[in-house]
Amino acid sequence: MPQELNVLFVCTGNICRSAAADALASMYFRHAPIHVASAGTRGLIDHPIQPNVGKILLNAGIDASSFRSQRLTQPIAVKQDIIFCFEKRQRSSIVALAPSMVKHTYLLTDFANMCQYADVNGLIPNSDIAGRLRYVDAVSQMLRTRVPEGQEIADPYGKQDEDYQRAVYETAMALKMIIVPSRPVPGVAAAAPGSEYQAAPAMSTVGSDPVPAGAAPVATGAGADRDAFPVAAAYMPRHAGRVIRSNGA
Repeated sequence: MPQELNVLFVCTGNICRSAAADALASMYFRHAPIHVASAGTRGLIDHPIQPNVGKILLNAGIDASSFRSQRLTQPIAVKQDIIFCFEKRQRSSIVALAPSMVKHTYLLTDFANMCQYADVNGLIPNSDIAGRLRYVDAVSQMLRTRVPEGQEIADPYGKQDEDYQRAVYETAMALKMIIVPSRPVPGVAAAAPGSEYQAAPAMSTVGSDPVPAGAAPVATGAGADRDAFPVAAAYMPRHAGRVIRSNGA
């Protein structure tokens, strides 16, 4: 049996973004040898998930009522294989706390972009989720030079409902890009610099509603359906019925 991969999501308070990522990844990775946890650089101690975030997840069929927050410590950080965060300053705080994790700590959207680039260039040799994460982490120094900088996922705490929706949606879409292999670009040579791929979605607005700039990433293969990826499948519960199509759909 393969060794379990330890993955940690880190935001500031550990009740919104990293809490949502913890709940989503725990579902997405449920059949993989991956242990998921979360913490905050200034994390609240033993708090439940923020109610707006909990409601969004519950509407997507994920019950996060048992979640409790924790503060990131050096012992927690160093026992991880990969750490994902949501803002550059969080990455700086993590690396200052645990310098040995500098090569294994990423903006979530940076890692998503690297996964997509590796996919379309036929670089990832493993088909399982844990193998994908291990491979991209191992070659991340090379991949970083070939993808655009990932977008930060803004802290929704204390803001409007749509800000919570956007944060959970962007988190879910980045996770989907990490997990589900993207359709390779025909004729692209392996590791070709400048090859086409779609970066993790930034958000723009249409009317008063935030939607992803461009289109949702192409996803194929097992688990790419609505049931396997709640939240990521159809923007947000209040936008039910709106379909965000990929360029390749």
